[in-house]
Amino acid sequence: QQLSMSGDTVKNLAELYEVTEPMLPVFVAKVEELLERVGTSSPSANSTSDALFKLPPGKNKVKGKRRASEKAMDDYSEKDPGPPESWLYDIVRGSIVFDNADQLLGFLELIRGDESIEIVKSKNRFRSPTLSGYRDWNLQLQISTNDGSMKHICELQ
Repeated sequence: QQLSMSGDTVKNLAELYEVTEPMLPVFVAKVEELLERVGTSSPSANSTSDALFKLPPGKNKVKGKRRASEKAMDDYSEKDPGPPESWLYDIVRGSIVFDNADQLLGFLELIRGDESIEIVKSKNRFRSPTLSGYRDWNLQLQISTNDGSMKHICELQ
């Protein structure tokens, strides 16, 4: 479950978004660091790259509060223990498009070896594409700040 600034389970959307603000730049920096280490670079660094790292559109670069509230109620209202908002793992999220499978696999190895990241959930839809043929690798990652004072579960596709 998502943790609040105090380290307790978040009780509502306000507590969840309070953690989101400082954790978004931590997420972005970590992904960009791993992309550099795997031998690619991020377009946000104004360079040509073999991988495209994208955040959601919009000013805030996170899932909107109205949609988050709807998802919490629709998907997690009966999940125990509550509250439903504590199970939202895609408020901070991003996607990477790699040019080849070797880059993706190298990136995954770096994630597995990074002490500031815990893989909460991993779904390989290359192995089992959706009915429409959509394929990706969906990761829910608990990322810690450098000093370990905060953690947040983020989504990366």
